[in-house]
Amino acid sequence: MVKWMKVAGIVGFILLVVSVLLMGYTIYSVYSSLNPPDFDVTISDEGPNVLSQIISVIVIFSLIVMYLLFYFGFVKMGKYTSNNLLKITSWINFVVIILGIILMILAIVVSAYFIDNLLGQGTESLLSPFTGNQVAGFEGEDMFEFSGPSGGVLAILIIILLVIFAYFVNQILFNVALIKTGNQVRFSKAAGIVGIILHAIAVLIFLVVLYFIFNPAAFFALLVLILLEGGEGMLILFIGIYIVVLLLGWTALLLMSLALLDASKKFENGLPPRFPTPKIGKLPSSNKF
Repeated sequence: MVKWMKVAGIVGFILLVVSVLLMGYTIYSVYSSLNPPDFDVTISDEGPNVLSQIISVIVIFSLIVMYLLFYFGFVKMGKYTSNNLLKITSWINFVVIILGIILMILAIVVSAYFIDNLLGQGTESLLSPFTGNQVAGFEGEDMFEFSGPSGGVLAILIIILLVIFAYFVNQILFNVALIKTGNQVRFSKAAGIVGIILHAIAVLIFLVVLYFIFNPAAFFALLVLILLEGGEGMLILFIGIYIVVLLLGWTALLLMSLALLDASKKFENGLPPRFPTPKIGKLPSSNKF
């Protein structure tokens, strides 16, 4: 019999390590781009590019499989703890990951077609969805109208945004369910509290991004303001928010993995859940002599 919660807990630790390593690699890449070496290094473009693409596909596919296994562990936890909310929200997370992959592929295909048409018409055509200038295949189109290729891009964008919003709502309910299992599984309540804080911040960020997507003028006004002010303060703010979200995410992932291992130890090993032992007063002595 496969101990799915134990497998999911181990996968959670692997995901945590991979996340930390990817963050370290990102910092190294940014630092290297800002501080290039003094000597020139000539590397063949074809070999490394193909190899890096293959490695990227393998890594992404592996991460997707691990996240599916991770949330399947919570499906099992919900079953053992009789927590239907945890079981349902875990299945929804499972489905959302698969749906997100499909939408991502569809968005890449539609966007590639959209950009290819614009680039084929010259530099001026890049602004045609905003200015209304006529371009072959986009005559008189408005980027925010559901017609033609640009309308298809907008439709895909709206669907993706709705899926992201539904995911955030489901994650909040998922973390509420984790809190409810706190009396049966260690670390579950702490993981739920951290998760709610994390996704509350994520929802706020999502709403701000959504506002700028549908109000490009406000985005460009903010960009001009940042450029005029120098941008150091805003950059520090963005980095600070990113670090807070990252640390909360790592903490939630750690606590969730520990909760899965604790649940596996209690339920998958056949041990009954541990509840507080009632205190019993001292019994009177039966020796009367």
